Amino acid sequence: MEKEAFLRRVRDALGGARRDPEEEGRPVGAAGLPRAGRPEGGPAALAARFAREAQAVGGGAERAAPAEVAARCAAYARAEGVRRFVAWDAEAAGSAAGLWTAAVDGLRSAGLEELEWRGLPADERRRRLAAADLGLVLADLAIATSGTAVLVHGAGRPRSVSLLPRALLVLVPEDRLRPTLAEALADLAPILRRPEAPQNVTFITGPSKSADIEGELVVGAHGPYRVHHLIVAAAGGAHQ
Repeated sequence: MEKEAFLRRVRDALGGARRDPEEEGRPVGAAGLPRAGRPEGGPAALAARFAREAQAVGGGAERAAPAEVAARCAAYARAEGVRRFVAWDAEAAGSAAGLWTAAVDGLRSAGLEELEWRGLPADERRRRLAAADLGLVLADLAIATSGTAVLVHGAGRPRSVSLLPRALLVLVPEDRLRPTLAEALADLAPILRRPEAPQNVTFITGPSKSADIEGELVVGAHGPYRVHHLIVAAAGGAHQ
């Protein structure tokens, strides 16, 4: 397939994701889409840019105050019509333990059943995780210019929770937002140099997609069909 024809098919498949680069004042890349410029401004500006980029690649994002986390998670679960969820260990939430507890409580309050995966043999654990409608994870970092959530995996934080359920809900503490990939990598480097290095790190930019077969874009090919981010503002911060 000729290059231009392939890029045209990608643009058509993305549909509403294409934006007018002249309107945004951004240079145009090879695919006819605007290149990412470094966002300026404070946390609210980074959150707004992250949400815009996440939506452009087919994901979702909203910003909330800490006190709203439980209600927002419950509302998302009801809107998605999910019934069963899996989540990382509460101990793995670290400094975000309060937000994590609120998110899990919100999902339970919406009537969701939490499926237990811990301590199961590997094959049975995969089946249990795949039976879930929703996975709940916590971003270690997030990149505003691409709408990307960065997840560091290890004990209590298996990658399969973010891969096997058909929908993924990502908690993003606002202080973990970084303007660009370079700044996220700079903060990630010390984590990778620790003696207890993580099992792996994943960069998630919207729902799973593949165009490997005849250039046809398929959503949910290697991961969740839907990805939604709940950006949690700092205590006392404005939200929208």
